[in-house]
Amino acid sequence: MTTVFAWTDDLLFFSRIHGVAAKSGFAAKQVKTSEALLGEANVRLVLVDLQVAAGHLEEVAKRLLPQGVRLVGYGSHVDAQSLRLAREWGLSPVLARSQFVERLPLDLFGWLGQGCCS
Repeated sequence: MTTVFAWTDDLLFFSRIHGVAAKSGFAAKQVKTSEALLGEANVRLVLVDLQVAAGHLEEVAKRLLPQGVRLVGYGSHVDAQSLRLAREWGLSPVLARSQFVERLPLDLFGWLGQGCCS
């Protein structure tokens, strides 16, 4: 089973991600640190809370993106610098948190590189 990794320390928000992933037929795993994330195997998709990843995101992006891992970032719409840096470091898409919540159920299959089964 494909696992969606969520790099966040927000348990309530992770439960939302977990619910969407489970409904779509995927497992979900929360990781709270860059070390925990980099220690995981078979990573294909990471949903990145930019506030939690601050200070470690560039290193993680440099290590995971060349391996074909998709990094999707989300953060506060008022934190323009974090959103801009995430884009510069190769995360795609990078969304305001409210946009991420809207798009997650619709785009999860695409973010994983799979067609939706409607």
